[in-house]
Amino acid sequence: MVDDGFHDSVLFGNQKPIGPGAQATVAVGPLSLDEPVFVRSVVFHAAVFADGSTFGDPVWAARIQRRRMSAMEALDAELATLIALAPRATGGAITREALVGQLRSEMIERRDRESDQDLRGLIEALHSTVAANLAAVDKPFGESIDRAKSEIRGRRARMANAAAPAGSSAQ
Repeated sequence: MVDDGFHDSVLFGNQKPIGPGAQATVAVGPLSLDEPVFVRSVVFHAAVFADGSTFGDPVWAARIQRRRMSAMEALDAELATLIALAPRATGGAITREALVGQLRSEMIERRDRESDQDLRGLIEALHSTVAANLAAVDKPFGESIDRAKSEIRGRRARMANAAAPAGSSAQ
């Protein structure tokens, strides 16, 4: 069984960066007690550092960078939809469910155009975070939309700054 895994603190804020000279531990094993135990091995392929330099297999380094570009494109598309529909949503012309449904439909189209299974999963994961912010019914609809836009802008800024060459700041 082969399963590609990525540790990418740029894409997912809950994954902390691995500092210079530091080590990281990755737990591998069955996802549940009911899953059969497989012999698993972990192979390190590549790293992309904060300054944009890479280490390891150039194909894998390019794959990491492609994941980041795909993530930015997906987030940009969701942000554009939120910005376009926010006035209608806060004005009551579109429901929370309809907005989430519109974003989901667009995500499915974007995902289905992607042939790489990993990128398909990444697009879905990013959409799930945005949808979770919008689905928070304990907050007014406008506040949920603002929170989702803020989350996207924050992630987008992290990604843009990670893509910038050392000593510069991406906008």
